[in-house]
Amino acid sequence: MDKVIANRQSNVAAHQTGQSRLIFLVCFLFGFCLFLPYLVMVPDASDSARSQSTGKNFQFWTPSAKTRNSKNIEPWEKLESDDKVRDFQKKLQSDPRIISFRVYETYGSVSGFGSYGRKFGYWWKVGIKQGYTLEEFQDFYQLFWGNDRPVDIEVHHETGQPKR
Repeated sequence: MDKVIANRQSNVAAHQTGQSRLIFLVCFLFGFCLFLPYLVMVPDASDSARSQSTGKNFQFWTPSAKTRNSKNIEPWEKLESDDKVRDFQKKLQSDPRIISFRVYETYGSVSGFGSYGRKFGYWWKVGIKQGYTLEEFQDFYQLFWGNDRPVDIEVHHETGQPKR
């Protein structure tokens, strides 16, 4: 009888030790998985772009294929398709002074610089490298779009306040 009790106690102790090891292993794996991203840090591409940035971005409007249906548009704003917009995007992407860009379809009222009324188009936000001047970008814009009028480009700084 003492042998049976001792054997049973031995089995219980072994079972508890096995459970303890299993609990420890589960906790260890959970903790490891939880902290794994901190152990293997891969640099974010946007961090690299931010370090090259001037803290400025240019924001501006371009026409779209939908612009042609608007009233009071300039000849350069009348596009049959968005192919020219895609070409503009490719030019931006190939320019080493451009770090990033975002583009949004937009509809709104524009006044000044000879254009009046509501029209469709695209609103661009372009991150720039240090040394790329507003004048250089305006020249690029005017040459690409065939626009000889002044270009309304907003220059946003890190504070988010636009300066023209």
